[in-house]
Amino acid sequence: MKIYDLIGVGLGPYHLGMAALIQESGAFEALFLEKETQFEWHPGMLIDGTDLQVAFLADLVTFANPKSHFTYLNYLHEHKRLYQFFSFKEFEIPRAEYNHYAKWTASQLHNCQYECEVISIHDHKEHGYYEVTVLSTGGETVTYYAKNISLGTGSKPFLPAPAVNVPGLSHSAEYLNVKEDYKKAESIAVIGSGQSAAEIFLDLLESQPYHRYHLSWYTRSSGILQLESSKFGQEFFTPDFTDYFHDLPIENRERALSMLDYVRNGIAPDTLDAIYKWLYHRSSGGEKLKVSIQPNAELKELRMDDGLLHCQFEHKLSNKYFERSFQHIIAATGYEPNVPDFFIKAFDHAKKENDHFAVSRAYHLQFNDQRTHNVYLLTAIEKTHGAEATNMGMAVNRNIHIINKISGREVFKNPRNVTFQSLE
Repeated sequence: MKIYDLIGVGLGPYHLGMAALIQESGAFEALFLEKETQFEWHPGMLIDGTDLQVAFLADLVTFANPKSHFTYLNYLHEHKRLYQFFSFKEFEIPRAEYNHYAKWTASQLHNCQYECEVISIHDHKEHGYYEVTVLSTGGETVTYYAKNISLGTGSKPFLPAPAVNVPGLSHSAEYLNVKEDYKKAESIAVIGSGQSAAEIFLDLLESQPYHRYHLSWYTRSSGILQLESSKFGQEFFTPDFTDYFHDLPIENRERALSMLDYVRNGIAPDTLDAIYKWLYHRSSGGEKLKVSIQPNAELKELRMDDGLLHCQFEHKLSNKYFERSFQHIIAATGYEPNVPDFFIKAFDHAKKENDHFAVSRAYHLQFNDQRTHNVYLLTAIEKTHGAEATNMGMAVNRNIHIINKISGREVFKNPRNVTFQSLE
């Protein structure tokens, strides 16, 4: 019976980077299982002209090993784009190119298997390993064994209660799949306050002269707010801040998360500038805009009637209710952690903090019994690890922790004291 040192469930960017670092370093034997047929990264949101909100150094491996074959800079070198990137003079990666870079990396990894849906995990704690059952596309079940498990199933689209299972409404994750059909309508609304909402609104705004739709944007935030991207703000996404955050009592951590919202959510300045310029130019000479933008508007009710989506909003400052109707709605309402039912069932006996898994600084679940075989969590760690939980730049540092822990040695350097601010 073959027992791997690690089995990773799911293959998004976090596990992809881990798989690349493990294969290249030869640290130990690992296997990553993905139910899809190939690696894909948010295919419904690869809008032309959009960029990541993190710098190119926050690729899959650089913070662990800048000399790796799998760095973004080496990807550019391999594709003869290094001089063009130099002339490009931008720090952020185009989203479409990041997806191509990730797929290029995935194509070279031998420790990843696709079309393998994990359906159960059984803890053989007396023997120090886990039994992982996989369902193949042919309907057959296959069993694998590992000393450690890592859950990297990412997030899933979130819709507010009034918007669930409503015809004519799509989550932003499906935008590119529906946008051509939606643009044939008389009216389209975007609901949401973050970067995805802004990018979709801008994309539809640019296309509007060639169509007849009225375009609306509703957000419950107090304004169309810019992401805090100052240099000091970026120090919240460092190992030092994660150390500090994790040591806080759970009540303090929950309170701190809301205080950190300004560095975690918001819209890139370039996107806001582009939207405002379009609005200004198009309104020149008194031209009437077919555009509505309304902050402080929270969706309360939604119903379909006579081919229209009738929305009731509450203005959060005046507490007044108002109604609007649209043919189509795109809900850019974010994502929530995707923790599979089989995982919750398998590890329901793990320690909890306020109904959430208690996760160690080294990213593994905590149990009442002593064990040498661990279960690592790369999703649903916001309340234990703070701002870094969904930050791509810190994903490599998480992988450093896990690889070093399983190896029992320092395979990759884990830096500390990297901030100018005192956090205590």
